[in-house]
Amino acid sequence: MAAHVPAAYLREPYRTAIETTVAACGDDVHGPWVELVDTVLYPEGGGQPSDRGSVDGRLVTDVQRVAGVVRHVLEAGAACPATNAPVRVELDWARRFDHMQQHTGQHVLTAVAADRFGWQTTAFHLGPETSDIEVAVRELGRDELDALEAAVASELRAAHAVGSTYVDRADLGGRAVRSRGLPEAHSGPVRLVSIGTLDVATCGGTHVANTAEVEALSLLGAERLRGGMRLTWVAGGRVRRRLAEHEARTAALRRALGAADDALLDAMRARGERLAAAERRADELEAEIVRLTAERIALMRDDGARAEPSPDDPPTMLIAHEASASAARLTAIARAVTALRPESVVVVAGGTAPDGRVVIASAATTDDRRMRAVADTLFAVLDGRGGGRNGLYQGSTPSPERLTSAPASLAAAVRVAWLR
Repeated sequence: MAAHVPAAYLREPYRTAIETTVAACGDDVHGPWVELVDTVLYPEGGGQPSDRGSVDGRLVTDVQRVAGVVRHVLEAGAACPATNAPVRVELDWARRFDHMQQHTGQHVLTAVAADRFGWQTTAFHLGPETSDIEVAVRELGRDELDALEAAVASELRAAHAVGSTYVDRADLGGRAVRSRGLPEAHSGPVRLVSIGTLDVATCGGTHVANTAEVEALSLLGAERLRGGMRLTWVAGGRVRRRLAEHEARTAALRRALGAADDALLDAMRARGERLAAAERRADELEAEIVRLTAERIALMRDDGARAEPSPDDPPTMLIAHEASASAARLTAIARAVTALRPESVVVVAGGTAPDGRVVIASAATTDDRRMRAVADTLFAVLDGRGGGRNGLYQGSTPSPERLTSAPASLAAAVRVAWLR
């Protein structure tokens, strides 16, 4: 087989910059893009996200393989460099090294899961916070995960050398190679990544040079998926960052709850029980406030005096402004009043200018056509807007105080709307 020369991102995975030449440039729905003679930026593929970096200072937001060519998507509005122009490509090394740790960790995890436990990997995904593999086993408990994690840790400590080589596709049949299959569009030599004597697998991703550089791999949990199990994990610097984040949260909980680590759960449960009891009491008090407020409003006449309405009048207008009431409380009050005074039309406003709320309610048997006219009139008088149906209308108003400033004139306007 003729010597295969891969791009710099595979040829020299620790290289962080390269001087190269622009092969082509253009613009499409994804934004401006550039193709280069060589690059240190890895294109998305094989479960590994693409690298980030820059081309002559222009930020690269994505890297994809298009028709066999690596295409670098530039930030929106970036000007394309001229074809054949020399450019400097720089790599976001922190992101790359993280991906190298995760991807190499996945190879070790997959090899150990298959060879020691008989759990074959069927899928791999490298995410921004956690990664996962899917294994062909119906159930895994925490003890089994702990055993797998310990076995992986042993292989990482063994400091296996990680390397790669290329072979003809026709030669794969005679080799002990782990593979989930090649991409349909693949052509040419096949890249094999080896990890000491532990594993040989087809792979086009980037990897650390030694398993010790993975540092550690922690299995976070497992869940059933598609007849198998999905194992979620973190490796490398993600393990340390995650531990630091957990420690910071635990310290904050210790301060908030005034409890030691081993008593935090009990302290949270006790606080939760107290909170639930307080919420039940708050609900009882809210119901009492609604009841008492509704009874007070139900005793009013439409001119604000406390008396029984005349039976010859149109539906009684009961008007109140409860400045501190929430929208939910206003609705509950209005419904409670209509239950006490089914012959009435209830108008209750809440809040203060310019953020007032208004609820208009009547008994369900009230003529809904007339109620719509009443509601429209009220919203107009209050410079507000709203809607509703079946005897309940809700809306907003910048002038809730108008309800009680001239209740007699307001009631007169509503009567006109009612009798229209």
